Amino acid sequence: MSTPVAWRVYVQDWIVVYTSDAVAPEGQEEAQRVFAERWAGRVEEGDFTFQFIPSLHVQIWLRIPVLQGEWRAEPDAEAHAQRIRASEREVRAQGLRLPGLPEIVESGSAEERALLDYGKKKLRADS
Repeated sequence: MSTPVAWRVYVQDWIVVYTSDAVAPEGQEEAQRVFAERWAGRVEEGDFTFQFIPSLHVQIWLRIPVLQGEWRAEPDAEAHAQRIRASEREVRAQGLRLPGLPEIVESGSAEERALLDYGKKKLRADS
């Protein structure tokens, strides 16, 4: 008996993985050191950023795949992805920014495993 196919929609979204209470320049140096120890070489360029808020803190942000939903029919997954794309265009027209564009993958596929493995690799500080 075969397992029914399901289609999943993922969006690359930003999460905070580290916050330093030290302010710049000490906080900046601390955040860069922590990034080098935990994530350098495992995270692709463009999938990390530092947020410096003067006299408050410094944060490290990583972009990871976030599941938006699962559908039994691929056209339903594509319709949801189209709604996300339309929202993205509206928000960008206002000068704002949403997470990345949606990706549709078959549940349990090699494509989904690669997507999730990369996200796990970014989040695990010990690997």
